[in-house]
Amino acid sequence: MSFDRAFKLVVEREGEWSTDPRDPGNWTAGVVGGGELKGTRWGIASHVYPEVDLNTLTLEQAKEIYRLDYWDKILGELLPAAVALVVFDCAVNQGTHRAIRCLQAAVGAKQDGILGPRTLGAISSFPESLLIERFLAERALHYASLPTFPTFGRGWMRRLFGMCLEAKEIENADVV
Repeated sequence: MSFDRAFKLVVEREGEWSTDPRDPGNWTAGVVGGGELKGTRWGIASHVYPEVDLNTLTLEQAKEIYRLDYWDKILGELLPAAVALVVFDCAVNQGTHRAIRCLQAAVGAKQDGILGPRTLGAISSFPESLLIERFLAERALHYASLPTFPTFGRGWMRRLFGMCLEAKEIENADVV
């Protein structure tokens, strides 16, 4: 999985602009009503990047943030292609720490949020398809535990299943 391909698939699900006041990520303090309501552009949330001027953020600037702060941190180039996609999408949507913890839970590794040699070794012992299923199940369980699930859960599940379908296409293409 190349970063460019993964970026294209993930950014399409993020949308260009959101200022929904019910979304904690749109507030600079990360809680509804906390700080300023600056919104989210291309998945770059004001609670994570309060210093970024989202009004002028270009898609190319967002892409560079995705590469440095998400793709590189999940070691996307080292993961099987379809696994890289679903973990990358989770990292952008839920944070790299959560994405790595879901991956660790899926492979039965210690959930410390650090992607190191033990987790990478465990990943290699799983069939890609099974790993994707277990990872997405962990991700869904985390979504369901959030207090904002009643408001945003349907969209999150749509995103999760959309990524599942994309991952299956990638996995099948790599097998042929």
